Amino acid sequence: MEWVKVDRARAWGIMSTVASYSHAKGPEAAALLRLTDRLYRARTDQDVYDAALDVIVETLGCTRASILLFDDAGVMQFVAARGLSDDYRRKLAGHTPWKPGHADPQPIFVSDIGHTNEPDWIKQVIKDENIRALAFIPLVAGGVAIGKFMTYFDAPRNFSDHESDLGVMIARQLGFSIERARTDFDVAKVIRHLFRATGRLPPCSNW
Repeated sequence: MEWVKVDRARAWGIMSTVASYSHAKGPEAAALLRLTDRLYRARTDQDVYDAALDVIVETLGCTRASILLFDDAGVMQFVAARGLSDDYRRKLAGHTPWKPGHADPQPIFVSDIGHTNEPDWIKQVIKDENIRALAFIPLVAGGVAIGKFMTYFDAPRNFSDHESDLGVMIARQLGFSIERARTDFDVAKVIRHLFRATGRLPPCSNW
């Protein structure tokens, strides 16, 4: 899907997150600023997902990660992933700690999947993928959950507050970009509808 750019709004929203980079230092701050730039320049969904996954694996110490979004039916679906099998994604599509519209969701960190109360079949699928620790970082738009990104580790892990802060920073950027893309797409649909109905484009001098 090609996006219609609303540059002023996108730039304002993305750059408003830069102040939160005070928690990041050195290479991490540089990686987050590169993410800002890549999201600003993104033209497709895949551009956004690739940019986010690159910074996730670079800054959060993992080699496997994924991005999932609620579909129109309210089911959490994988939209991009690194290092996960098709079988894993198929079996765990729809698995999420949040429902669509969940207000103010918070990150969830699982230090060892074997020590959770998840159903045995879910734990087995995860273990079969050689995953022991996971992080669920919510993606938010308008204050409610629209999806999540996840990181995966092959050994038990104690997650730090710093990792949580970095994850939230990335999620804010990613969530805003997805929200902006959906808004732009809706605007484009309205413009096409008006053009079909009237045979001319609406005034756009204020865009």
